[in-house]
Amino acid sequence: MKKVMAVCCVAVLAGCAANPLNKGAERVEIMTATKEVKKCVYVGDVLGSQGNRFSGTFTANENLLLGARNAIKNDAARLGANAVLVQQQQNSQHELSGGTANSTLIGKAYKCGQ
Repeated sequence: MKKVMAVCCVAVLAGCAANPLNKGAERVEIMTATKEVKKCVYVGDVLGSQGNRFSGTFTANENLLLGARNAIKNDAARLGANAVLVQQQQNSQHELSGGTANSTLIGKAYKCGQ
């Protein structure tokens, strides 16, 4: 029983950290205005999300937001993009605690310059 509790504690604590930024994704710029990607080539839709009804309650809001940001940059880098135009941000609340349980970013990935 102690091993089960230890595994559960590790799983909850792991859910508290922000999604890591993959190698190469640090070069992806987050854009918020359409004019910033006007001369760029669209490469695909991207999504970044952090948290769920279980781990989100135990994760700091800043880690939920940073994790969603890292995830969308990872997705864009996977497509060969170097910019993301964020079109929508959604934060879901946990029905019992009332706190933020999930942060999601939706956007379009672009290859700019070069």
